[in-house]
Amino acid sequence: MKRAPAVFFGHGSPITILDRGEYAQALAEFGRHCASARGIVILSAHWETLRAVRVTHWESAPLVYDFSGFPAELYRIRYPAPGDPDLAEEAAQHLRASGIDTAFDDQRGLDHGAWVPLALTLPSALVPVVQISLACGAPPQEIFSLGAALRPLRDSGVVLAGSGGIVHNLRLAVPNPLDAPPEPWSLDFDEWVREQIEGRRFTTLMAYASEAPFAERAVPTPEHLAPLFFTLGAAHRDDNVHALFRGMEHGNISMSSYTFGL
Repeated sequence: MKRAPAVFFGHGSPITILDRGEYAQALAEFGRHCASARGIVILSAHWETLRAVRVTHWESAPLVYDFSGFPAELYRIRYPAPGDPDLAEEAAQHLRASGIDTAFDDQRGLDHGAWVPLALTLPSALVPVVQISLACGAPPQEIFSLGAALRPLRDSGVVLAGSGGIVHNLRLAVPNPLDAPPEPWSLDFDEWVREQIEGRRFTTLMAYASEAPFAERAVPTPEHLAPLFFTLGAAHRDDNVHALFRGMEHGNISMSSYTFGL
């Protein structure tokens, strides 16, 4: 079976699901490479847990509308992707074999960090989806280890996905309209991250707080950047890296997304 890719989605705001611009087109193009995948295991910035890493274990994937104040049509969106308990158990075995405390969750649904990019990528909702949680406050190396533990799944046709945002500071973004011109500081940080990804300088990237320009402004809290480290951990040394999309919403929310092994 062909090795499946790893991907990092900059998922933006929930309203992104209604967009049919360049970002949506880029994800749809990526989806053509994933239509025959055995499944997708995704880690989103919007599901943090305090102790064990949790793995969804259900037959069908309910949605969580974990936002407020958006148009009513967003709350009517459905994405009826199947779950895959067998894949969930396989993922848990890999995590436990790497010494990672893991538990199943049969109640939690897919949050918008998962279903928004997945619905744009695979709108048919036929590929099974398993979501894993993000350990709250975990350092980059620990999140990287999650991706590395699950890396073998790619060889059996499972896409590994992280979903968050390279620049994500809602306090500075909310006043701006969706199509506001990108702010220079956000472009500088986003570009620095691109250089580290494409140069395979993952250790430097993990030290972004002290190494990157405008890091404190771009990453006031770590949960949206953290899924990038999951994707980096899922990457093989011989994977090609490709910028799936680069751009900003609201002047400083990065939509930049990357694939490995496409």
